Amino acid sequence: MDNLITIGLITVAILAVLGLGIRVALTFKGGSKSNIKNVQAGGDVVGRDKVQK
Repeated sequence: MDNLITIGLITVAILAVLGLGIRVALTFKGGSKSNIKNVQAGGDVVGRDKVQK
């Protein structure tokens, strides 16, 4: 019975770590997408400034 309990705790810990890893990966992907959008918006603003000058 002790072995089953320890195995269960280990599996729960592994699942928790994997869940956090997936969350971090999703937030990182979302952050990179937002950064790419910001860079594109900055390029558009620079282009508009050059046209106005």
